Amino acid sequence: MTTLLQAPTDAALRQNGSLHDVVDHIVASRQITRADQRRLMSAALAAGDFTLEDQQLVEQIFAGLRRGTFKVVD
Repeated sequence: MTTLLQAPTDAALRQNGSLHDVVDHIVASRQITRADQRRLMSAALAAGDFTLEDQQLVEQIFAGLRRGTFKVVD
């Protein structure tokens, strides 16, 4: 079954914070939870125009995961 990603609602955006906020939280805690992953995806999708800065923020998380900088927790 294929799941389509949809842009989050305004209420979800207020709850999830900006992409910068989510990345800051992940970097500060040095771990990423499933909830963090959902917030990251929601914030990234909500950005509309995905800027180079947004792309670099997301890449920072992926690079940290590859290097083992961030622990993946449930």
